[in-house]
Amino acid sequence: MNLARRGAIVEILTTCARGHAFEWANHYDAGVVQEDGLVVRRFPARPRDAGLFSELNRRLLWGRALTSAEEEQFAQESIHSDALYEFIEAHRREYWFLFIPYLFGTTLNGTMVAPERSFVIPCLHDEGYAYLAPVRRMLTTARGILFHAEAERELARKIAGSAGEHFHLVGEGVSSDISGDGTRFRRRYGVQEPFLLFVGRKDRLKNTHLLVEYFSTYRVSHPASPLKLVLIGEGSVPLPGRLRGEILDLGVLPAQDIYDAYAAALALCQPSRLESFSLVLMEGWLCSTPALVYEGCAVTREHCVTSGGGLYFSDYFEFQECVDLLRTDERLRRKMAEGGRRYVLREFNWDRVCRNYLDVLINAEA
Repeated sequence: MNLARRGAIVEILTTCARGHAFEWANHYDAGVVQEDGLVVRRFPARPRDAGLFSELNRRLLWGRALTSAEEEQFAQESIHSDALYEFIEAHRREYWFLFIPYLFGTTLNGTMVAPERSFVIPCLHDEGYAYLAPVRRMLTTARGILFHAEAERELARKIAGSAGEHFHLVGEGVSSDISGDGTRFRRRYGVQEPFLLFVGRKDRLKNTHLLVEYFSTYRVSHPASPLKLVLIGEGSVPLPGRLRGEILDLGVLPAQDIYDAYAAALALCQPSRLESFSLVLMEGWLCSTPALVYEGCAVTREHCVTSGGGLYFSDYFEFQECVDLLRTDERLRRKMAEGGRRYVLREFNWDRVCRNYLDVLINAEA
């Protein structure tokens, strides 16, 4: 959308499926439609062995290795569209093809149809999937790989086993016109005490359980502290009964209420280990809120170090030290929030990011 607003001719190629939560079954009609001013081409998804895919996926989630043949099976039982691949082949001289994200079959196979015309925006995480042979093949064969953060690019170099001269750092665009009203959030949701904020999908992949565990330990060891933890987003996480009322799960909220929550929070805690960018981190900084992240995520740690916009922890004792510092040093909180906001506005404004994308494509055309 933002590239189109800046004069690029953009079309969306996708399947007729609604998404992986719906077994990748065809839902939409095949054909061409206009959505938000863009041409959208939908292609039928081909039949797949969902049972085999689920079994291989389960083993990967549990950290178990697959054989080379099973890695290929996993990729081939993902979502695919033969009609989509035929379109790419027929129009390989007319388009640059940009695939996002890395793991879906349409990316893994689609890039192989016209690799010299294909760029991948992988949204790469340091997870078992990333080390599969079809992923390494894609990283080394596509014309270019486009990354949101330097730490993500370094991970790709590790996986690919090469310097990756075709790896380009382009960043990710963030709308800068958001702002929050902390007073409005406190009034609407009745939260007057200082609080840490989590925004995102509540599950183990996002490390939400670790945040709840560490916060619970902190409150038990600091019984006089008024500090609360506010959770916003889809999903659920078990909450200790003894801290009922101290951990508030507000579920899914409207966007403006989330911005207001950022503005009211002591800090945004983003404990996820698997991030290629982290939009909520950027939104928090735009709403003048410092960040607290998990050291084990190279991308979010890099953002905090580069911007000076937050702190990071690797265990409970570091978490406790960070929270105590955030609670007692208002000058530091303001300094971190200002550093984070400047970082987002400087590095991830849409003009800069779109220029980065267009520069890559123009240079490829030359």
